[in-house]
Amino acid sequence: MSADANSADVAPEGDGERAGDLQVGRSKQIVAPAERAFAAFEDPELRRQWLGEEELEVRAAEPERSLTIQWSGGATTVIVNLYPKGRAKCVVQVLHEGLADAAAVERMKDFWGDRLERLRRLLEAG
Repeated sequence: MSADANSADVAPEGDGERAGDLQVGRSKQIVAPAERAFAAFEDPELRRQWLGEEELEVRAAEPERSLTIQWSGGATTVIVNLYPKGRAKCVVQVLHEGLADAAAVERMKDFWGDRLERLRRLLEAG
C-alpha cells in the first residue's frame, strides 16, 4: 500500500519572484523502513537504480532521517526528510530549492513525482 505523491509548489516570500527563489516539494509513503530509504539516496549504486545518472553530491546526512544534496553542480539544493511510520513504513519528503522559474518548478514536480514512484517500487519489491 502506498499513498499518492503529494506536491506543493512554493513561491518565494516577498514582493516578487527572483531567479533561484522557487522550490517544489513532493512526498511518498513507502512500505519500507526509513533505513532502506536512506540507503537508496546515499548509496550511489542503489541510487542509480531509481534516480538514474543525475549529477549530485550528498553534502550532509543524518542517517535514517535526512540528507542535503547539492544538485546539478550546485545550481540547486535538494533536502530529503524521512519520517518513519512504524517499523516497516516511512514517508519520503523531497524539497527542491533554488529553481529558476515556473517552468523549472513544473519540470521538477513531474521529475520528483516519477522518481519517488520508482523509489517506492524498488524498495517495496524487496
